Parts: sequence; C-alpha cells; structure tokens
Amino acid sequence: MRSSISDFNLDSQRDDNKESIDFPYFYNQKGEVPIWDNPTVNGGIRRPSVYKPTTTLSGVITNIQRGYFKEDDLTLLKVLGDSMCSNENQLRRYMSRKMSASKVSQKLKRFREQGLADRWTILNDLQPEYKPPAPWTIGVSGYTLLKHINNMDFVMAPERWNSIKAIQRFVAMNEIRCQLAEQRVLRNWVWNAVIANNPHLTRPLGVAEVETPSGRINFVIERVQQAKDFYTFLDNKLQKWVPVYDKFKFFPIKRMNENQTIVVLYCSTKTLAQEIQKSLQLHKYPYTIWLCVEENLMDSGIGKGFYLPTEKGLKRIDLGFLDKVEPLEQ
Repeated sequence: MRSSISDFNLDSQRDDNKESIDFPYFYNQKGEVPIWDNPTVNGGIRRPSVYKPTTTLSGVITNIQRGYFKEDDLTLLKVLGDSMCSNENQLRRYMSRKMSASKVSQKLKRFREQGLADRWTILNDLQPEYKPPAPWTIGVSGYTLLKHINNMDFVMAPERWNSIKAIQRFVAMNEIRCQLAEQRVLRNWVWNAVIANNPHLTRPLGVAEVETPSGRINFVIERVQQAKDFYTFLDNKLQKWVPVYDKFKFFPIKRMNENQTIVVLYCSTKTLAQEIQKSLQLHKYPYTIWLCVEENLMDSGIGKGFYLPTEKGLKRIDLGFLDKVEPLEQ
C-alpha cells in the first residue's frame, strides 16, 4: 500500500534492509506526474513591476463612479471569482463566447497591475522546462470590488490562498467544471456544498448539476491529490456519506435541485484511480461511485474520462452526450 506523506521517511520505509527515499508517484501514460497533482510543485504570487492596487472601499467606489470598469471587465472578474482559482487557459475558455483569448490576457495583465487579480508562478522540480498556464486568483482590489457589487456571493479572500497545493487542487477541479460548461450541460455548480442541511458533515469540493439525455443528475465531486494521505481521506469521507444515502436514497445538496446523485472521485491518472479502487473497493458502497481521470480529460475530452469501479477493476463509461461540442484547444 502507498504510504502517506507524513509516514514516508527514511526510518519507516525499508526495502531489503536499505533505506528507500523514493516517493510513490502515480504516473500518466506519458510517464509524467500531471502538473496539478505533482507533490514537488512550489511557487507563489509574482507581482508586476507596476503594481497599484486600490485597497479601500471608498477608492473602489470612486473608480466605479468614474467609469474605470467596463461591463466585460466585471464579467471576467466575476467569472474568476466564481471559479475560485483558474489558470489562464481555463479563463480564456470560460470567456470564449464573450471575448477573444488575446483580450482575456490583456485584461488579466491590467487586472494584475491594479490588484484586481493575482498571477501565480508555478515551479516544477520534476519537469523544470515545462511552463503551465499561470493560475489566477482574485486580488485585494478585486475582492473589495466584488463584495461591494454583491455582498451575498462568496469570494475567496486573497489572504486565504496560503498553499500552492490548494492552487493545484482548484485548477484541477476547474478543468472538469470548464469542460462541462464547454459541452453546455452544466446547469449549476456549488463549491464546498452542504449535504443534508448539515454544515458539520464532511463536504465535497464541488457539486455539478449536469443535463443528460435521461434528465439531470448531480455529480458530487471530490478531488484526490497525491500529496495527501488519500486512503484515509477518502475512506472517512465516503463512510460518513453512507447514512445520508441510507436515509434519502440520494444526497440532498444545499442550493441544488434534488436529482439522482453520483459521487465522482476525480484523479490525475488512471494508475491512481486503479490504486484507489484496489484499496477501497468502491463498488461495495451502497451509492454509485464513478472515477474521473484527468489525463483522459486532457487527451480525449470529458466524454471519455469516466470509469465505473467493478470487482474486476475499472470499466470505462462512454458518455457520448459529453462529446457533442468540440472544445477549444487546451
């Protein structure tokens, strides 16, 4: 079995009386660890040479009154805020029906200088030559602006982004969210959704209401990251949801329609998905669990990304209705 990060040290891992220092990575078919699930990744916010944020509410209101923000500025900022953290490629795709990719990048550059949005730099020790699309989060000025426009909407405060692992996790989740939106089947999305009206019950990272040929279903999605002890993490979470299903025969989700529920464990590689099924025997749970594999999403699209766990392993589920719209280049 794969050890957790906390258990993996020179004293506890031995092979033929020799100390093992190899981290048990799960690789994709190209022999790589996907960037958004790479435990060695580090980085942070890189400020531009020109950085003039508006840090007060009065200053933001003055800028609004002076017409500094166009409607499409506010739209892009709202899309970024709703996504929590997206990379630049994803933001271009989210906005593809409203503006060109180059215009999105131009606006992001200005947002960065004005403190409306923050650009993150990602450093990959395993593949130092690879430069992924930069992640973006709401900046100090953007946070004040969005909360002034609609105080009821949740916006992640800039100071809460204190971990590159969280950046990786949300960018990865936005890939499945973005592809569902591109296929025009995403009807609703809730981050950290409350289940069964119990705010203390363990929450999924995201819930998607998806239009299918047979009606709408809710995907209760949890992202699996190699950097954490996902065996214990998933086992605890999945077990705590069993009583909910036993009572309702679906998962009641706050701010979401009551639809049939499918729990989706979203993994970076098929090898990781296979390991999870082998260890946790997902087919034995009373509710339906699928696995979604990021490397398949990136190579073949979301319609080819889902697997059903069975006693004999993983069986691919062909979701043709998710292949109808040709996605933009990723």
